[in-house]
Amino acid sequence: MHIINSSLIAVLAVALSACGTPAVIDLKATSNPTPFSEFEQQTYPIQFRKVVVDIPRGTHIGAFEAGLACIPNGDLNWQAGRTAVDPSEFDKTFREEAARINIDIVGDPDALFEDPDEWRAEYLVAGRIEDLRANVCFPYAGFGNLSSSSAEASVSVEWQLYSRIDREVISKITTYGAAEVTDTQPGADTITILNAFAEATKALFSNEEFRSLISREGSSPVSAPAPNSIERISLKKPSERPVDFALLNKNVVTVFAGNGHGSGFAIADNLIITNSHVVESASKVRVVGPDGYDEIANVVASDRRRDVSLLRVEQKLSELPVLLDRKPIGSEVYAIGSPYLPEFSSTVTK
Repeated sequence: MHIINSSLIAVLAVALSACGTPAVIDLKATSNPTPFSEFEQQTYPIQFRKVVVDIPRGTHIGAFEAGLACIPNGDLNWQAGRTAVDPSEFDKTFREEAARINIDIVGDPDALFEDPDEWRAEYLVAGRIEDLRANVCFPYAGFGNLSSSSAEASVSVEWQLYSRIDREVISKITTYGAAEVTDTQPGADTITILNAFAEATKALFSNEEFRSLISREGSSPVSAPAPNSIERISLKKPSERPVDFALLNKNVVTVFAGNGHGSGFAIADNLIITNSHVVESASKVRVVGPDGYDEIANVVASDRRRDVSLLRVEQKLSELPVLLDRKPIGSEVYAIGSPYLPEFSSTVTK
């Protein structure tokens, strides 16, 4: 694994020869995405995950140049193969470009442990750099100065947009970005690559398909009930009849949120109760039940201390009775739900 946090030469093999073959780089391709309005057109929360460089080992990507005239003096060949790049610098670049056009980016890149804000993300974005070209000039190489350079670079990135609700990649978009640093300075090669990545990011934000997928404009989210209506829920009381597990199973659903899942059941018209640790800070979740039931629900209330959350759905489900009295220690209890894996949904455990 190589991390782009210093000179590009650290991850490239410089094949010195009588001359090198410079890469052809189109510096004219630029994008200026229209900002999303903070009031009229908002975006769904998205999280940037990572960038992977997917270039075969030994691929010629440009030239090493030297002298005031930047005469090609050797080839630059990629030697890292398929390299997972630390996303910290790319993450910062992606966030800066997103902030400029009011895209809702979630997640703390500096979080050392679990970041609850990640659960708000309804879409995940990742990129695969499939083509990278760079020409790096060291004008004072003849004087032993290999720390300052000028450079030009381009990248082609295949972006993948992953839906947390659908749990699958819903779009693949390829964009191009290029940049140059004409003033000789330390680290110009790395700066140029990050600037080229920024241009590819802006091209993504200008893509009509991407914008339509992350835009809330025209969407019709499930309406949440007023807080006072939630307070007046009339709970169904348990009966003295024997427990019908087959009937209970039909009224227990699996709740998918963030990277995990949990169980839930209806306690009133259009309201499902689940655990707050299942939904965390998500605003929308997916609810799947028996007989093909599948619906997007809004999280309308949460109590982390009691570890419960309420979900609002459009389709009415049969509510289950709720016993509020404490059971004595040693009482027989049964758990119905989806432990560990979704495949175990409707599991009954004594």
